[in-house]
Amino acid sequence: MSLVQLRDQLLASGCGRNDQVLIMISECISEGIDEGPAIVRTLVELGFDRKHVGILLSRHTGFSPARHSWFKDGNGKYRLHPRTDPSE
Repeated sequence: MSLVQLRDQLLASGCGRNDQVLIMISECISEGIDEGPAIVRTLVELGFDRKHVGILLSRHTGFSPARHSWFKDGNGKYRLHPRTDPSE
């Protein structure tokens, strides 16, 4: 699914704006759009607010998977935390 299709699907589903941005950022990172400026630029091109994207990108960055969605590696690239099974 392309980023445009994902955005359209999220809009149609009635998903809240914060959740839309968080899902879109995660998808960008998974697709290799993993530098802050490129993530923001991509989402702005898809119609999201630059400031909103930047705030959520920053707020959800950190090394605690329980509190953060992604982290920055030693090269300044964003990486998703590995998914864990909550039953483990």
